[in-house]
Amino acid sequence: YVDFITPVPSSVKAFDTLEVQAVYYEDGVETQEPIEYTLFGADPESYSYETDGNILTIHFWKYSEASLGIKATCNDREVVTKTRIEGY
Repeated sequence: YVDFITPVPSSVKAFDTLEVQAVYYEDGVETQEPIEYTLFGADPESYSYETDGNILTIHFWKYSEASLGIKATCNDREVVTKTRIEGY
């Protein structure tokens, strides 16, 4: 299974930065398998992101009416969470 090992807050403010990390577990043991991240839902102009290994860094730029969905996938397993982008 895949799980986030860093907490994802229910909301963030414009100009915040969030680091997220997910891990793939096999038989309950953490592995180093690569994680693929997909971001969706929020206005694409309200955030930007970059990855470094299995760490996802998201920069929030402005309010978005729709929440930002964050999906982490590895070996046909996935976990999804979301966060609201509030104004500053």
